[in-house]
Amino acid sequence: MKKVVASKKRIVCLYGFLCVLWLAGCGRKTAPVSEDVAGENPYERSMYVLLDGDSAEEYLESHSAGSETPVCYYDLEGMPKLELYYDRETGCGCGLRYVRTENGMDLLGFPIEGYERKLQSTYWNFPNPYSTQIVYGEARRIDRIPEFLYRTTTGLEERYMYDSENRLCAYHLTGRLKTEEGEREEKALFTVSFLYGENGTLQEKIYQFDEEAFRHEDVGGNQRFVYDGLERLLYVEEMKPGVMGECHCLIYEGESMIPTAHLYLSANFALLECIEEQDCHNRVEVPRDGVDAFLHQVGLSREDKLHEYQWHNESSAHTAWSHSDEVLTLYYDPERELGCGYRDYPGEAFEDMSGFVFKGCMEINCAQYDPYGVFARYEGDSAEEIELDELPPEKLPDAYAHEDMYICEYDGERLMRIWMYGTGSETEKFFIYEGDNDMPSYCLNLISGVTHGATLFKFTY
Repeated sequence: MKKVVASKKRIVCLYGFLCVLWLAGCGRKTAPVSEDVAGENPYERSMYVLLDGDSAEEYLESHSAGSETPVCYYDLEGMPKLELYYDRETGCGCGLRYVRTENGMDLLGFPIEGYERKLQSTYWNFPNPYSTQIVYGEARRIDRIPEFLYRTTTGLEERYMYDSENRLCAYHLTGRLKTEEGEREEKALFTVSFLYGENGTLQEKIYQFDEEAFRHEDVGGNQRFVYDGLERLLYVEEMKPGVMGECHCLIYEGESMIPTAHLYLSANFALLECIEEQDCHNRVEVPRDGVDAFLHQVGLSREDKLHEYQWHNESSAHTAWSHSDEVLTLYYDPERELGCGYRDYPGEAFEDMSGFVFKGCMEINCAQYDPYGVFARYEGDSAEEIELDELPPEKLPDAYAHEDMYICEYDGERLMRIWMYGTGSETEKFFIYEGDNDMPSYCLNLISGVTHGATLFKFTY
């Protein structure tokens, strides 16, 4: 067998940090901007320039941004937060940021110096609006329950609350902190609040962290996530009293669910980066309350369900499974050749579902390939870089030193699933039959590990 080739590009996870509405005009001229720019300037050591209504026009002209159509952001009260004036081709321009103060609103200008140049591409990973995952630590780990809490607390418990319309309105992670004196009383360590708009879609999500529980970890402070009517994340901002915190924004074209760019703002940096699409991706977190939101982001619905399969994993001397029971659900629209799915883990309360997205359907001529033997390898991050290989079930015993390094599951005489261990990655194939046919019509090819991806095969006989 050929060695699985690792992905050449790192997928940069943009979990939670995203946003934007394309509007022709902004509310800058009607905002209660403070006109007093004299005296001590609290922003003089930052990248920001303190402006007033008149100097803002001069600032835009000095950055050749006066003629650019702005990208505008507002808070839930309709007050402006950000205006971005930049060339869509080069990424060069400037922005205006509104900051609430005791005297009203400060208007700040900042430069945008083009798209960030990186060796590795940033890809969209469909962050779910109903996710409660936390980004923490210097390595920016992402977990539903941070690993360090298992060491510093006991009695961890998740509590979900729903409103009268059965919408998720709050999530509480509670537990007892360990101290030298013993365990503290149970309290909320982490809380997420969900607020809905008049049209019933999610409008705002607020993260609140217990300072004592997270004092040794960098979580960026309490955070506010703001969404539009399509439940696209517009921006995320830190909520620090008296401090202008970091802000992350996403820029969309029209009603697309996938943004074209991401802007990161801190006190000293304004970084703009392009976001690319990819054809195969299988690292998408899906909370159980977020299935419909995930399908909506992808562009599918529950009516597009193509296949569901459940199985049980038995650990052995050579294979230790992370999950004992799993359920795969697959959705696919053949007209648009668009698909997605997720793996659920029944009975595991602290575990979200693992999702994947793919575009296209690869036809496999069964006169050239064994439908049960063909599988895909991913040479890069695009479905166009797939390499087909073949290993029929009858040859699996010769290819592996141990019988538990591959699995074939049957429903009667029909082969339903093949799992194969690879070098740093695992390949799974799920076979889909129509009616009572003995031969499969489709096969979902999933690879997870060092390389990853999802591809749907359609067999022609």
